[in-house]
Amino acid sequence: MFLLTLAPVIWLWRVGRSPFRHRREVASLMLRVAILVLVVLGLAGLQWVRVSDELAVVFLLDVSDSVDAEARAEAVAFIRASLAEMGPNDRAALVLFGADALVDRPLSEAKELGGLFSIPATAHTDVGEAVRLGLALLPATADRRLVLLSDGLANVSGGEAAARLAAASGVELDAVPLPARSGDEAWVDAVDVPQVLYEGESFSVLVRVQSAVEQMALLRLYAERRLVAEEAILLHPGLNSYLFPLSAGDPGFSTFVAQLVPEVDVFYQNNVLGAFALVHGAPRVLVIAPPEFEDETSGATIDEGAALSLALERAGLYVERATPVYLPSDLATLGEYASVVLVNVAAPDLARRQMEALQAYVRDLGRGLVCVGGETSYGVGGYYKTPLEEMLPVEMTIKDKERMPPLAIVFVVDKSGSMDMAASQGGTRKIDLVKEAVIRSLDLLNAGDQVGVVAFESTAKWVWPLAEFTAPADVQQQVATIRAAGGTDIYAGLNAAVAALETSKAQLKHVILLTDGGASQEGLHDLVARLQAANGTLSAIGVGQDAAPFLRPLAVEGGGRYHYTDNPATIPQIFVQETTLAQRAYIVEEMFYPVLTGRSAILDGIESSPALHGYVAVSIKPAAQMILASARDDPVLAQWQYGLGRSVAWTSDAKGRWAREWVRWEQFPRFWAQAVRWTIVERGDQSLDVQIVDEGERVRVVVDVIEAQGEYGNNLVTEAHFVAPSMRGETLSLQQTAPGRYEGTLELMEEGTFLVRVVAVPPDAPALTQVTGFVRTFSPEYRSFGTDEAALRHLAEVGEGRVLSDPAEAFARRADREVPRTYTDVWPWLLGAAICLFPVDVGVRRLAVEFRGMHTLREIYGRAARRMAGRQHRASGRARPSARMARLLAAKERAPMGPEGSPVLEGGGDASPVTASTAEVRPLGQDTGRDVGLSEDEVPAAGGPPESGVPDREEMTSRLLAAKRRARRQSDE
Repeated sequence: MFLLTLAPVIWLWRVGRSPFRHRREVASLMLRVAILVLVVLGLAGLQWVRVSDELAVVFLLDVSDSVDAEARAEAVAFIRASLAEMGPNDRAALVLFGADALVDRPLSEAKELGGLFSIPATAHTDVGEAVRLGLALLPATADRRLVLLSDGLANVSGGEAAARLAAASGVELDAVPLPARSGDEAWVDAVDVPQVLYEGESFSVLVRVQSAVEQMALLRLYAERRLVAEEAILLHPGLNSYLFPLSAGDPGFSTFVAQLVPEVDVFYQNNVLGAFALVHGAPRVLVIAPPEFEDETSGATIDEGAALSLALERAGLYVERATPVYLPSDLATLGEYASVVLVNVAAPDLARRQMEALQAYVRDLGRGLVCVGGETSYGVGGYYKTPLEEMLPVEMTIKDKERMPPLAIVFVVDKSGSMDMAASQGGTRKIDLVKEAVIRSLDLLNAGDQVGVVAFESTAKWVWPLAEFTAPADVQQQVATIRAAGGTDIYAGLNAAVAALETSKAQLKHVILLTDGGASQEGLHDLVARLQAANGTLSAIGVGQDAAPFLRPLAVEGGGRYHYTDNPATIPQIFVQETTLAQRAYIVEEMFYPVLTGRSAILDGIESSPALHGYVAVSIKPAAQMILASARDDPVLAQWQYGLGRSVAWTSDAKGRWAREWVRWEQFPRFWAQAVRWTIVERGDQSLDVQIVDEGERVRVVVDVIEAQGEYGNNLVTEAHFVAPSMRGETLSLQQTAPGRYEGTLELMEEGTFLVRVVAVPPDAPALTQVTGFVRTFSPEYRSFGTDEAALRHLAEVGEGRVLSDPAEAFARRADREVPRTYTDVWPWLLGAAICLFPVDVGVRRLAVEFRGMHTLREIYGRAARRMAGRQHRASGRARPSARMARLLAAKERAPMGPEGSPVLEGGGDASPVTASTAEVRPLGQDTGRDVGLSEDEVPAAGGPPESGVPDREEMTSRLLAAKRRARRQSDE
């Protein structure tokens, strides 16, 4: 390549030799050749290749529960023996893995291995995760190898795919089988029950038990958490089967759990296993209503759910009642009911998990929900931005903002040090919940409202002074800055709020006070009196057992409400509830007759209705259907489809306040029975046969569809909707694999009760549905034992490695492996050098400097330096001149001056000017004659004639021409 670039340059030099007449042109040629060579090599992508003799090995050690301590110790001994065989350029790392993978030792040249420090989750075995982490640790500049030490009992998919990835990356994957577990083990292998039962039906539960040794054990069977059978059994090595006859109980989901208590055992986790069945029968309805309470005015006992429950029972429905705290929070129990009715239930009375379970119950299981209004429901019940609002066909806000009177509201919140504590162990801090509550309440305010936020401890501080609500984002940003610290002075915070509201001209004024303490009530009653005089009200929220006892009477005196909660997580719902009530537009109390706006099966056979006397104002959702409306066109009765289920909203009540005439109406039972029945979707379809097969880390769903005519149901859109114990929903699309059969698999890692709803949609017929489920009580990690050497051998083959038995093989070089090479790009350096040489080439061609001129330049520079030194010396102080210098100066003064001011010689000619070379001034102590290479006698006297005359102009020209001719002849030669 280099010679090819030189060829045209040499040819040009040979042909056109005469133009290159100067040495600088030859230098320019060589520079251009060098630049050309550098550019060509750079564009060719020149690389520096280096053969690597390094070896990097990452050991992947399985520490899951299926690997016992003895096997783990042998694995550590294998690794230590391998490290002893490391070469000088070798490095090693260690990864521990189970359900996840952690780096226990990064790549290091150390040949020693201490203890194991990382603690991964051990309930599963995920080889794929370990391989991927090991690949991430390996450098690209060395020979790379992974060594897997495991029993081969992986129960999370992805190991083979990771092995293929390693092979594609040029990394070997070797395997070291760990010895099988030795020990006496017994476990419940399976519990089989019919998936569909009918109320009162006789059936049998089959329990299969595996045992490694012969031993005695106790076997118990539970149905719905009740012990129904207990038997002492003799276990033989291998599989043992036991049959328990039972009768199906109440309709709904039934869970059966078998518990084994063996004499000798290793794992307790695999001694419990469950099964699942769906019992068909008459639908049951769960009515949730507040507990009975005594009316402060009349003294009568109020039971808000009594009238509705009685009406449903008269209509032939099976009704169970409970208070909000007893609403089931698990789907298995909640799924026993066909529909749930909430009667005037406030959101703070329900835990978050209860609301999420109810949401999954409707959305994923296809069950029903009926919400009945009251003074503590819907918007005034804190439903805003909760799962309750998501489920219902109405929104909690009013779209007609003109109905909302101007409101001035001040949030007075406690930010003392106790508010920095978590609401529960590992939960959210109370101060953070308060900030969330204030921010969520801001969403309910309208343009024209006024808002202020006061945070108090020993003193009070305005987080946001009372002002018109025009910048929600700015208020939220300031609220987020609240930090908890200090004591508790309620008076300071409340005084600031009252003083601000006294100057406000808003029609409605309200204060929401929150604290978890408070020791003194001094001056508080005076503040409440001032607030009422300003047409304002006060509501108080006490958090925890340390809340001040005087908060309740203070709130009553202030014309507001008192809320106590020992669950700080409900604070946001309480704030929303109070903000909505403060606006006084959500509770409408006036007599009206409901107006029919849409047809529904709920009103079948009902042509007229009595008057109502009030309701909670809401707005209809776009996808919902409004059936009855008020005189203000607000929804009174609405319905919609939510996910797989249905929900109904009734915004009036079902007691003697707003619906007092409806309670006495003869159609009252029929109306509510039809409303509840509309939400109940058929339990199941006999055309669907659903089987759930638990295969460890995944489950397989098999659905057989046989139509009424006995023919297979083909070409159906079939899906299985899973609801996990964590309430997380997941949808699995099933593919047709045979006539009338649809299958699919889904990876699941959670343990507990899973509910599954299968929906098959024919082209021109109603959808077919079936609800079932299964129970997973322990991980597949505790189901398999021994060593799967075949699986390890397969992984090694896929990973282009081998099974190791000798520790020295871990660091042995292998002849069949390609020697790793590292490639370093050189072209950036080549192009950089070419760029640097380019200005040098330009300078050589453009700048012409003669060598004789160089001497002149050097002489001029020396004179200038000496002159500068003399000036510096004179500036430092006056000095006595030398005797010789004094004589020169005296001679200059004696010399006669010419007309131009120059000295005149005796012969009448002008004296030569005194130049820097003959009359220069030096610093004291320097010898001028020696500096210029002359003896003292050779220095011309002052005023004397010059030693040599100046040549005339013609002589100088002749000499220059002669020198030019000589230089040209030398160049031609």
